[in-house]
Amino acid sequence: MSLYLTPACALVLSFIMVGELPSMVAMIGGIVTLIGVTITTNHAKNID
Repeated sequence: MSLYLTPACALVLSFIMVGELPSMVAMIGGIVTLIGVTITTNHAKNID
């Protein structure tokens, strides 16, 4: 699961360290990715 959080962590660190603001497309893509990971992870737990 932590591998999927790498882009989100990079986004936060780039904002903190460099002051880089993400575009709206990057924010939407990150949210969609995290939702997909959450759904997939929860579905895999329910199967077991």
